[in-house]
This record gives sequence, structure tokens and C-alpha cells, in this order.
Amino acid sequence: MLFTFELDRRIAAAGLTDRVIVVAAHPGITSSDIAPKLLATYLPSWMLGVIVKLADMLHIMQATERGALPSIFAATDASVKSGDFFGPDGFLEIRGKGPAKAKSSAASHSQHDGDALWTMSEDLANCTFNVT
Repeated sequence: MLFTFELDRRIAAAGLTDRVIVVAAHPGITSSDIAPKLLATYLPSWMLGVIVKLADMLHIMQATERGALPSIFAATDASVKSGDFFGPDGFLEIRGKGPAKAKSSAASHSQHDGDALWTMSEDLANCTFNVT
């Protein structure tokens, strides 16, 4: 989110907001292979199995199709504005029936940290990100 908000600031500073918007979205927790593969690097396999079964029993995870809704909304809805961030509309944004504006931390809006991340990203990519 830090990079997204920095890009939004740079688009605005370049006077491009009439042609470009910057938005972000997250899927919540979906029943894909991503979380189990990530957790597998930290947990024993038996514990991972218990966690996945428990999450399934408690309906914590949502279908991947439902997890795609915030991204689809962000990319297609006419009401979306530059700087918006979307996720599931349910409890803690982990699942929901549809997309809603998501919350981001105050730290993700830091201009100082955003500029530092931008510079670091340019250095690591060995190129300059021109916003003109």
C-alpha cells in the first residue's frame, strides 16, 4: 500500500489525474493454495493440516471467485477514485459478500516512507520510474 499511495501522489503531482487513477484491492482470505504454501514454511505439516481443517469448518476462508470481487470492482466500477483501496465487506475484511472500501494503516500513507520505498525500488530495479 505504501508504494500505491506514493504512486498516487506522484500521478497527482504530475497533473495526470484526469487520465490515470491508482487503486488497490485485496482478496481477504481465500481457499487457494497460497496461504497453506506460505504457512508450510513455518509450521509442521500436521499443524498445517489442523489449521486448514479448522479454517474450513469455521468458514473463515471464502471461495477464490468471491475473493476476486474487490479487484474486479476496483478495475471496473465508475465510482472508483484514485487512491481507493478495496477488500471484502465482512468482518476484519477477511471475507464478505462483496467489495467495500478497505482500511489501510496510517504508516501506509507516510510520504517520507513512500518516497524512500520509491527510491529503493528504483535502485533494486536498476531503472527510474518516470511519472510524466
